[in-house]
Amino acid sequence: MDALLYLLPLTALVAGLLPPTQVVDQMSQAMAHKMFECAREMYPGVGFVREILDFWNMEYDFSRNEPLGCLQACSVHRLQLRDADGALNLANIRQFILTHGGDEETVETLTKVLERCHLASRNTTRACSAGVKEMQCFRNRVYELRWVPDVQFGPYDNIWSAGNKGPPSRI
Repeated sequence: MDALLYLLPLTALVAGLLPPTQVVDQMSQAMAHKMFECAREMYPGVGFVREILDFWNMEYDFSRNEPLGCLQACSVHRLQLRDADGALNLANIRQFILTHGGDEETVETLTKVLERCHLASRNTTRACSAGVKEMQCFRNRVYELRWVPDVQFGPYDNIWSAGNKGPPSRI
């Protein structure tokens, strides 16, 4: 029986399935990479490292940080999670979650969260303001689900792996 308990997480990893907290962590890392990429192009020389890395910190209030919303909008576009007309691309969202280790239940739940958050921001005419609202909504819903990555160590503890030497040079 004890051996089975040790093999269960390994089986999930081999099958490509991760616990929801790890799925959210992997998604967060992918999003952060795109946000840094967007920041280098949109706001050269402006620092956004702390803002991006503090996303899961509930004490961090980014509600008035419209440039951060612009980075969200840029990142979602580059990850192809939204179509050119602003509608969510549900097929790509599904694939994004699956790629980051989600099972069917996690995919369904996170897709519904993203749809709900997108709808909550639909009356916001500016993409950057809508991005902030969507970010706040997503963070709040993930906290409600108790799927928040382990922020004690930071959701981006491996953000500089895979050949990256450190934060973007101009940020």
